[in-house]
Amino acid sequence: MTHIYGSENLTDPNRAVEILRQLAADVRCLSRATVYYRLLMGRHLVAIQKNQLWRYIERLDYRQDPAGKPLWLSSTSRTYSSWYNFIEEGFESITGLHRQTAYSAIKLAQASCLSSLSAEELHNFKRLANALQLVSKERRGVEVTPELVIQAQEMSIKQFRQAACETPPSARPTQKASGLAHIIKLLRAVAAADPRVIERFWEIVRDVMTAADQNPVRAVRSIIASCSALISKPPKRERNAALISGLQDRRADNAKAVHAS
Repeated sequence: MTHIYGSENLTDPNRAVEILRQLAADVRCLSRATVYYRLLMGRHLVAIQKNQLWRYIERLDYRQDPAGKPLWLSSTSRTYSSWYNFIEEGFESITGLHRQTAYSAIKLAQASCLSSLSAEELHNFKRLANALQLVSKERRGVEVTPELVIQAQEMSIKQFRQAACETPPSARPTQKASGLAHIIKLLRAVAAADPRVIERFWEIVRDVMTAADQNPVRAVRSIIASCSALISKPPKRERNAALISGLQDRRADNAKAVHAS
């Protein structure tokens, strides 16, 4: 399905806020189409995260004032400090919807079983809970068949929960922790040359936990992938700093040895 708003290439933070507010209004007014518009909202939020538009979105509260009431006290806090800060605080101030709506919308947008459906098929979902249940089954390794999708569209919440439980989950490989331990070891080495790496690491962890929706396997994989990219090619300046530090340590050891003799 083509994103009707073209959020993937969006670069204007003001336009991003405008679209987000319109999608929120659609979600509130169109209960039958709630899955469709929530998925669009999720895609829009993913685009805001990917393009880092939250860095340029002003912290305004639109819930009581359509023009937006400023929430910042100084120029340094005029925009959001992180993606996590935007989701936890900014989403509700902009849309009037609870932040859990943002998390569930992102969950819908990232599901391959829904992204392959047409707009008409998405409109056929009568119950949001069934769509979220379908996504959860996919994340646990269950094969989402066309029959299962139709059941999610038509059945009551209780009926679909029972039908979904009858589908045995396929085996899913377990993510080994050794890869994460190796990454942490390398991060410590890089951080010795530049402490800012640790700050970036925690930003990665916060962003991953926001997107992973409490899925530990997916979270670990994402952290490993992001950290690998972070430390795969450290800047030459950082490598030189580490080398200089090593030379200084060796010189100090040599000086101590000479003094002792």
